[in-house]
Amino acid sequence: MNEIEDTEPGIQRVVLDTKGLYPNYEERRRFEARLREFLKVGNSSEIVEYKKGVLSYLTESVITTKQDSRPPLLLIFGNPAPDSILNKCFFAGEKVRKEHRFWLALAKADIFSFKSTGKDINVARTKALFDLDYKSPFRIGLAVFYSLPSPASAKWNGVAGVSKLFGVKAFREITSCEKKRIEELIQEFIGDNPRGAVIVFQKDAYLGVKDYKSQERVIAEEGKLCAVEARCSSSGVRLFRMPPTKYMMAPWYVELLRQVKDCVLGEKQMPKNVIEHLRAFNRKERFFLVGMALGNPRFMLCEQFRNKVNNTLHIEISEDAFAAMDYHLDWIYVSLFLAFNNANDRVFSNVDDLITATQEDIDFLIAYQNGEECHLVLLEAKGVTGFTNRQLQSKIRRLRDIFGDDGDKYPDVIPHFAIVSPKKPVGMRTESWPSWVLRDGDIPWIEMTIPDGLKRITRCDESGRASAGGRWWRTV
Repeated sequence: MNEIEDTEPGIQRVVLDTKGLYPNYEERRRFEARLREFLKVGNSSEIVEYKKGVLSYLTESVITTKQDSRPPLLLIFGNPAPDSILNKCFFAGEKVRKEHRFWLALAKADIFSFKSTGKDINVARTKALFDLDYKSPFRIGLAVFYSLPSPASAKWNGVAGVSKLFGVKAFREITSCEKKRIEELIQEFIGDNPRGAVIVFQKDAYLGVKDYKSQERVIAEEGKLCAVEARCSSSGVRLFRMPPTKYMMAPWYVELLRQVKDCVLGEKQMPKNVIEHLRAFNRKERFFLVGMALGNPRFMLCEQFRNKVNNTLHIEISEDAFAAMDYHLDWIYVSLFLAFNNANDRVFSNVDDLITATQEDIDFLIAYQNGEECHLVLLEAKGVTGFTNRQLQSKIRRLRDIFGDDGDKYPDVIPHFAIVSPKKPVGMRTESWPSWVLRDGDIPWIEMTIPDGLKRITRCDESGRASAGGRWWRTV
């Protein structure tokens, strides 16, 4: 994409030199043959021109520079429809109804509506968007990921039609350029506003905007279709993906939109079943054996221990808190994932590699509910041996992946960490640890009482000197 400039409010002209995309004469000849066929369909020739290897066309985006107190919400679509550009309005009126289903669905979901509609509903709507003259809890922006319009036809429709026109290799280069343009547009419209968000309505556009490392969570679902939340690649802005707009008039689609709106506005409450999932994965035999042997099958915490933890971490553990020993970190992640995605048992992608299928665990887990907050207390213990930086660094990396740097990856889930040992550990390198793990820059420590005179066995040589390969042993 060599050049893009505004021609009038909401409309831009893009100039693309295709010689860089098709350095080979035969490739360029085949592209030009496809383009001639493309331009014969609908009214494409009215907004797309091609001369001497240079493709020039009109596209659309509505990014106002005006500000108000509402959080910015950018809606991104696959690519423009020629009718919308010619009518100078996103989602111009459809033939069978004067109002496009897109605007109707947004209004039903209480996301957006124009204050008034006249006989020609396409007139003045773009101006209203630029002037913020509409009813919405958001400051709305509209954009397309792929800027080239494509006609409504079986062969050339939508993003698939644009891909077919350019060919695989050239389309990949175009995607890279469009990604950069959209990232700049997100920064321009949303900036560092923590309340801002992006909703994408087309799969390729979503994949182009999403940070590939970002974990998805399902907001709501209808059959195999769902609304998901992730993060944008360059800015970290909240990103939501909706099913295709062809379903927009379905009642379930409007409900999905409404739930996404509530999530953006922060009205969605934390699921209540995090602890239920934690209980369901607690499958260590020693938990049940110890509980049975001590007459405490639910591992109810004594008041003295709760007070020790409370005083160290400045929390208030409830008497009925859930507790478990040697609790796998995979189980913690999955419990949070299932709770926040309202997910049932099915196949999930491990693209983020957060399921390691290892035995890495937390020595003692405590979970309790305090109002809307779910607190997870993670205790790592050593009795007669010491902590090592290597072991702790590995565990802390996993905890960062699960809870994030600031411990706020899951709304209203509050993680806490402490070390339990007879002596406070020294020499621990905590510079790279997440902020939520430390207290005033130090590792929270709970003193463990163990009896004196405990012995251990060590291998040695015949004279009693310690030796890893010794054929003798002794007690110390």
